[in-house]
Amino acid sequence: MPDEPRPERDAQAEKNEGPASDPGETLAGETATLSPEGPQPGETERRPPVEATSPQPESASEAGLHDVTGALRSYLRGRAGSLARLVRAHRVAAAIAAFAVVAAAVAAIAALTAAPQFPARELVEQDALALEAPVYAPGSFGHDDILVAREAEVRSIAAGDQRETARAEVLVTYLGSYVKAEKVTTIGYALSEGSWVADGSSEDARVSWSALEGPDAGKIVSNVGVLLARADQQLSGQGEDGDATLEQLYQGANVRLDLLEFDSESGSCSMELTCTKTETFEAYECRLSAGLAFRSSNGKWELERLSVADGGKTRSLEPLVGTWSGTFVSQATDGTKCLAGRPSGLSLNVESTRTEGGVTQATGTVSGVAHYHGHPSRDAEGCPGDLTLTEVPFTATLVDDEDGTLVLEATLPEDVDGTTTLTLRLGEKDNPAAAVAELTSSSTQTGSILFFPVEETVAYADTFSLVRTA
Repeated sequence: MPDEPRPERDAQAEKNEGPASDPGETLAGETATLSPEGPQPGETERRPPVEATSPQPESASEAGLHDVTGALRSYLRGRAGSLARLVRAHRVAAAIAAFAVVAAAVAAIAALTAAPQFPARELVEQDALALEAPVYAPGSFGHDDILVAREAEVRSIAAGDQRETARAEVLVTYLGSYVKAEKVTTIGYALSEGSWVADGSSEDARVSWSALEGPDAGKIVSNVGVLLARADQQLSGQGEDGDATLEQLYQGANVRLDLLEFDSESGSCSMELTCTKTETFEAYECRLSAGLAFRSSNGKWELERLSVADGGKTRSLEPLVGTWSGTFVSQATDGTKCLAGRPSGLSLNVESTRTEGGVTQATGTVSGVAHYHGHPSRDAEGCPGDLTLTEVPFTATLVDDEDGTLVLEATLPEDVDGTTTLTLRLGEKDNPAAAVAELTSSSTQTGSILFFPVEETVAYADTFSLVRTA
């Protein structure tokens, strides 16, 4: 019997609730045949069973991903098109942007090939070594020396006060044989045609000196007057007014350097000197002990301390020691003369001299003729009472030194017949080497006046010119 049409409500409900279970539905594993026209109205659609090899239906997430990807692709294609249209619409702006990029590249290349911001350290070192060496003034005691630049250390390089200028501070070391100098200076630079060039200026130069060796021994000796002048200041007021200064006494003196020790760590030097002034009849000796310090500020050795041994102004008659021969010159007396001393002359042997307590003496022996008699009736070659003196000892004392003449007097041992004195006059103002001895004999003689006996003193003074023989 044919199926009757279903009420419309039932059809709608069936649509919403899905197909109901039909006893005639194909079970799993069976094949159903579909009408070529698809489900007819009023019929329930039948789907074939899923084979193991057939494609699986997409899940909800995969379907969503496909949708997003497609939308993104569509968006990008749209933006790309818009960009292409924008470039076509703004070709001038693009050209300007491209030109700006090229210009920036050119500027970067130019910057890489342009002059450096500051002079190279190697250039500064080379220029520093070419600077003029500091002026070295050795002073009274230093060695003469020549300085040569040996090393340059660049301390800093900075921009100068003006545009395209620079300043470099350097330390230059100069070496000589006896001194070293370290000069800190600033070299100015100017940019010229893309290169840094020293402008020839050297500012704020500071020089520090140090000694490599001690002072010059030759200069110490030749400039001993500087030391003696300082010693005079220390001895000021110790002598009598009018006394010669040490510098005056030792002018032209012989100087012996007994000690010279150099301390490189402290830059100091200790020395001892002996100054001797020897003339024909007198001598002086002065011993000095001094310390010199090397000044880093000026490179000079300067006197730091000085002491003078006692006796620097003490006269010594040591040059008088020796044998002297006297030739008769003249005789002085109040009456007729007795010339017995002329043929024999005078012999003088000075054995030693000494100065103690300000008293200077010479000791020795003298040989000659003493006149212990009255005046002869006329000048005679000899008279009774002439006494030959043979190596009679004496001690002569310095009593005067006026006008460049040293005067020494000695009284010989007393004789029963009279007394004899020896006077030495050494040096003259116009003849410093002149030496004269006077042998004066005096005796008491008995005479008569109007037949009355009287006693009188008769003196003979024989003068001899002395010459050293040994």
